[in-house]
Amino acid sequence: ASEEANCTEFARKVLADLAKRPFDLEAGPLIRVQLLRHSEYGHALLFVVHHIAFDGCSLAVLAEELDKLYGAISQGRESPLPDLPVQYADYSEWQRKYLAGDALDEHLDYWEQKLSGVPPVLELPLDRPRSSSISHSGAALEFKLDAELVSSLRTLCRERQITPFVFLITAFGVLLSRYARQDNFCIGYPVAGRRREELEGLIGLFVNTLVLRIRSAGDVTFESLLAYVRASVLEADTYQD
Repeated sequence: ASEEANCTEFARKVLADLAKRPFDLEAGPLIRVQLLRHSEYGHALLFVVHHIAFDGCSLAVLAEELDKLYGAISQGRESPLPDLPVQYADYSEWQRKYLAGDALDEHLDYWEQKLSGVPPVLELPLDRPRSSSISHSGAALEFKLDAELVSSLRTLCRERQITPFVFLITAFGVLLSRYARQDNFCIGYPVAGRRREELEGLIGLFVNTLVLRIRSAGDVTFESLLAYVRASVLEADTYQD
């Protein structure tokens, strides 16, 4: 167990070193792979991929394909993977052709109207002066909801015909509104962007970020805000391109 722990720590250091080296987006490659052997039968396969060529869904595709290919090759069999119906270049060409003319105008018109008059910042109470420049540095805070609460949440969502995402982002919006004392602000959230079935097995960057505008002025009830957020999320999904 001690040897395995040491090997895991070593793999993490090697992975950190791989991740620190910048990518050349013009010349490539955009993926780095290194195989570490830490015992006669023990190995660690390390991947570092630039986000421009990879998203969260791609990780699941890669893991599944590696598992199938490794099993086949180790037994002397041919690749069990079917030919892909499309490649990323096909998706890129489709997107370029789609987002032109009337379709592009319709999408732009929707978002320009939806985001008209949005305040530039969310005025959260801070413990230090707000920086004058925009930074992409940040952090993540992870926590777990207990099983009983999750069960109650799912029941409530079924009764109101909404998804847990709609409920949770509405609750998050209420929390931000209370802290910032604002009733008009935006929340960004990622979507997979794989709207076509033939894209589900592709590795590439499809993820997109959408904007939910929270408006809770006046005597808005949580129930009415839920309905508003549900409609807004569905609208945003329609115009996500």
